[in-house]
Amino acid sequence: MKEFALKSKGKHIKGLKEKILVDLDDKKIGIIFKEVSNTTGLSESRLRLLVKDRILKKEDNIEEILDENCIYVKDLGPQIGWKTVFLVEYLGPLWIHPLIYGSSLFQRLLYGKAVEHSYNQRIVFILVILHFIKRELETLLVHRFSISTMPRRNLFKNCFHYWVLGGINMAYWVYGPWFSYLYQSPIILISFVILWMLSEYANLKTHLILRNLRPEKTSIRQIPKGFGFDLVSCPNYFFEYISWFVIACLSHSLSSWLFLAVSGIQMWLWALKKHTRYIREFSDYPKRRKIMFPYIL
Repeated sequence: MKEFALKSKGKHIKGLKEKILVDLDDKKIGIIFKEVSNTTGLSESRLRLLVKDRILKKEDNIEEILDENCIYVKDLGPQIGWKTVFLVEYLGPLWIHPLIYGSSLFQRLLYGKAVEHSYNQRIVFILVILHFIKRELETLLVHRFSISTMPRRNLFKNCFHYWVLGGINMAYWVYGPWFSYLYQSPIILISFVILWMLSEYANLKTHLILRNLRPEKTSIRQIPKGFGFDLVSCPNYFFEYISWFVIACLSHSLSSWLFLAVSGIQMWLWALKKHTRYIREFSDYPKRRKIMFPYIL
C-alpha cells in the first residue's frame, strides 16, 4: 500500500480527500482517477492529476510515482467528447452551403435576386459537400482519439473556423452572382477535380494508417510509415491542404483563399507539435522527414 496526499490545484475541489491509500497491486494510475472521481462526484474526464509538473495518465504505472508523496488534482470543468466536437464542427458547412447555394428565397435576401450558378460554382459546391460528408464518416468510422474530451467552453472557438470562415463567409462570396459568369476550360476543371479526388483519397489513406497504429481502447504510439509518412510527419494535413487549394483555385474567391490560409497555418502548427513529439518519443525517428510539406518544411 502507498499513501499519497491530495491537494487541489487552482480552484478548491469540493469533496476531495486530504489523503488516498493506493493498493499497489492495481499498478495503473487509473485507479487513482477512479477513487478521486468517486469521492468528488466529478467525471474522470474532467480531472487532471499532476505530480510536480508532470501530468499523469490513466495508463501510467503507479510505480513511476512511488517516490512522490503528493498528487495535485485540477478540475478541468465540463467536458465534451472529441467525436461530438468533430461531428458538430463539420455539420455547420453541411447545412450552410446548401442553404445559400440552393435556396432562391435565401439568395434574394442576400443578393437581391436568385442566382444562376456557373459550372465552377456548381463544382465547388459539390466538392465542399463531399469533403465534409467524408469528414463526418471518418469521425464515426475511422478516427480514434487518444484524448477523449476537451473543455466544453472551447466548442464555440472550434466551430467558428468551420461555421463562419468555411461556412457563412465562404458560401456567401463563392456562390454570389459576381461569379455566375465565371468560365474555365473543361480540361482545367477536370484536372482540378482529379487532383481533388486524389488528395481526398490520400487523406483517407493516411487516416487509416494512423488508425491502425493504435489498437482500440489503447494509447499505444508507434512511428507511422508508408504512403507519405516517409516524406513528412503529417501527410494527412498536406493532402487536406491540397484539397482546399483546389477549391480555392476553382472558386476564384478571396474567402476561399482566406479559409485555406487559416487552415494551412493551423494544420502547420498541429503538424509541428506532432513532429516535435515524435522526435522526443522515438530515438529512431527518421531525421530526414519534413513536417508537413514534402522536401520543403
